[in-house]
Amino acid sequence: MKPNLRKRGIVLNKYVNLLLDELSGKIAKDYTLEIATYHRVQASPGFHEAALYVQEQLKKIGLSKVVIEQFPADGKTKYWTHDAIISWKVTHAEIRMVEPENLILGRFNELPMSLATHSNSADVTAEVIDIGDGSKDDDYLGKNVVGKIALVSGGARSAHIKAVEHGALGTIHHPPWNRAAEYPDLVQYNGIWPDQKVRDKVTFGFSISDRQYQRIKKHLDSGKVVKVYCNTDSKLYDGYLDVVNAEFTGTEKPEEEIILQGHLCHPKTSTNDNASGSGVLIEIARAIKTLVDSGKIPAPKRTIRFLWIPEFNGTYAWMHGHQNNLNNIIATINLDMVGEHPVTVGGPLNLTCAPDSTPSYLNSLLIEMLKDVADEPRGISLEGWPYGLNYRVLGYSGGSDHVCFADQAYGIPSVMFGNTDQFHHTSFDDASRVDSTKLKRVGVVTGGAALEIANANESSAIELAARTYSYSHKRITETTSKLIAEIVNIDPKSEDYATRLGIRYIRGLAMLDTACKREKKAVSVAQRLCDSASSYIDALLNQINDLTSAQKTILQTISEGVASKAGVTIPEKETDMIVNTMKLIPKKTYEGPTRGIRADEILDEEDKKWFNANSMGTPLGRTTLELMNFVDGKNSVYDISIAISLEHHYIEPLEVKRYLDIHNKAGKIIYI
Repeated sequence: MKPNLRKRGIVLNKYVNLLLDELSGKIAKDYTLEIATYHRVQASPGFHEAALYVQEQLKKIGLSKVVIEQFPADGKTKYWTHDAIISWKVTHAEIRMVEPENLILGRFNELPMSLATHSNSADVTAEVIDIGDGSKDDDYLGKNVVGKIALVSGGARSAHIKAVEHGALGTIHHPPWNRAAEYPDLVQYNGIWPDQKVRDKVTFGFSISDRQYQRIKKHLDSGKVVKVYCNTDSKLYDGYLDVVNAEFTGTEKPEEEIILQGHLCHPKTSTNDNASGSGVLIEIARAIKTLVDSGKIPAPKRTIRFLWIPEFNGTYAWMHGHQNNLNNIIATINLDMVGEHPVTVGGPLNLTCAPDSTPSYLNSLLIEMLKDVADEPRGISLEGWPYGLNYRVLGYSGGSDHVCFADQAYGIPSVMFGNTDQFHHTSFDDASRVDSTKLKRVGVVTGGAALEIANANESSAIELAARTYSYSHKRITETTSKLIAEIVNIDPKSEDYATRLGIRYIRGLAMLDTACKREKKAVSVAQRLCDSASSYIDALLNQINDLTSAQKTILQTISEGVASKAGVTIPEKETDMIVNTMKLIPKKTYEGPTRGIRADEILDEEDKKWFNANSMGTPLGRTTLELMNFVDGKNSVYDISIAISLEHHYIEPLEVKRYLDIHNKAGKIIYI
């Protein structure tokens, strides 16, 4: 009996349909909870043990091609411009208040994240001093920390190194107020993460809850001396990063690959982050193997590769070690925090789309599958949430390993499934926060998309192109609507009305041209899956050209109409300063994925001040990850500003130029 693919007026993808029956959220959760029992700090014995567990499970389900690859983690090896991290191990750690009371504050064997990662050995009793944030020199003004242990709330690495530079023996980290307000017993995961330059400065750091901090602070505020005893048996050493690499080798085009990835790292008990993604990956592999072995689906034509990695550091190392094959990767799907329970955590599942710099069919494919699976009753798992999936589709952003593959150096279409989670990087990220239903739905969509791409033929390539065209039509017309809204809402009484109207009109036309190029590439990427589909795809590309021309006419008609009504003439071109940005074409001076410029690499104080003021969280700062993806030696500064304005929000060309000028002075880019 053939499975019924029709449900609620839609036709389910055949792979999604089969996975809904085979893939188990309960089994995925079992894998997740077991992985969470390992202290999985990158380049540590605990991570290696977790990697061995993953390898063992994959072999049990019958995968023959499973290896643990190793890459140096010595602080000296370079993966392009990215420094290898330093390995770390710990066997014991304890912090105890000894004055004015005797109180255990943390033990490694009870809560491993009570010790900041990369702490060195120590055996000291010393006075505690409250510094505040602790990551800036100003925090230490008028405070003598020499020979004492600093209480800090700032970033673990920066606060620890700064405290030690000022003479502190070590640090005690407590959560900032915004994390501690509702959860006074929460302990935050902190890591010192030294590079080779500060390796010798590292001493030790502990993490405590806000309740414990308030107890210490009460003693200090009353004028009492607080002393703690700190004992650690831990060290930094030259070791290795482990990457678990498993594959279903393609039967027809093995050189072409789809990568499913999730970072295996983070402290013991960290469950959603990211034991969840790692556990789902094992279950996807098991489900596909079962479907292939049972004859329900053929073995994939293209290779499906699974990677369990140390976040960022392991991904760059793996990419560097396989750089000759990276151009064969068709797409990647990153799973990072995908099991958050709707009640005990809350918040929607997020699909973070691939960026505009890597247009393809991947976004539209996953959006469609996610929509189909979200309310599918068979997506409900044993012991899981018995209702539909709350989810959002988001534009491109960073925060996990999809950015490594999406980077301009290789431009691989890459997406991420994840979840906003107030408990990530804390002791509260535990088994109670995981939902087996969400794990199942994510696994079904991820596995279904991988199989659809891996087995694509002429008919499915045409289907992907058609679906992408539909999505492209929506995006182009929505761009026109947005541009019209901006134009009609310019105040005609403003002194610079004609100039502002002209800028919006001229750049609006440029944005529509850029959107046209983007969407044509997104549709045409499907041709890589099957050359014989080219004539049909060419017809879709012509439709995109026609649609764009029509939208530009609409924009022109409305712009001229509002200008006529206001009695002004629209300027026909940009100012000379802006025209100059059309002639400047930035190009990176280094190979491999982008490494963000650091403030300490900026020598000019005015540039440093401007850079810091436009960092993450600001309108420009939120775009710079993607901005650098457009620095390819082909796009001008003006082109980049138009592309970023189209994808994110309006950014002035001169702002982009200033940002890139700072990179130019630091030797990171040149203008050609």
